[in-house]
Amino acid sequence: LESVLRDDPRNPEAHWYLAELDRRRGRFDSAARHLEAFLAHAGDAYETWRATAERRLRGIAAESSLADAGEGPLRLVALESPHFRVHYDARLGEASPGYARTVLGFLDEAYRSVVSRLGVAPREATGVVLYAKAAYLAAHRHRFSFPTVGFFDGRIHVASAAHPETELRSLLFHEFTHAVFAERTGGDRPYWLNEGLAELSERASRGEAALSRSERM
Repeated sequence: LESVLRDDPRNPEAHWYLAELDRRRGRFDSAARHLEAFLAHAGDAYETWRATAERRLRGIAAESSLADAGEGPLRLVALESPHFRVHYDARLGEASPGYARTVLGFLDEAYRSVVSRLGVAPREATGVVLYAKAAYLAAHRHRFSFPTVGFFDGRIHVASAAHPETELRSLLFHEFTHAVFAERTGGDRPYWLNEGLAELSERASRGEAALSRSERM
């Protein structure tokens, strides 16, 4: 993508995808620059992309401030849900008034999809804790020797953007599958089956095939 821009600095698609990669990696200044470049150079053919680009650009400031907000006590807000015991970082709701509604919608979708796929449902509500990225790292970085954005330890713990999109939705599908597996089997083994089912659920959340053509090959 960077080599495309070296040849054609006005290429809107290269700016679009680099903005998405930078946003997911927490490189907010670079993501904002690419979104601004996309909006400057995108013609009529990209009209349906413009609203998303503008929304993401508005959200960059909130995400950037949350990334620097790891200091201080974690304040959690409780949510009511038939199938989940949800607590989320208060800073996420402060940055995005519609945050709770969006998260509950993602969880409801995950419940229906995963229960249908596995053929079993948890016997009781599943605990879910959502953190701003900096708060997640402060609370759990010491637990792993590699970068993570979510895990299940009896509750689902995930790092979330203040303006959640498809990546959080897919992550909740993935981790809820682990939660159902553990609740119904009493553990997380065999790992290949546990992780395989979670991967299938995550792909289903994005409308992807169980295996890509290249993976089958």
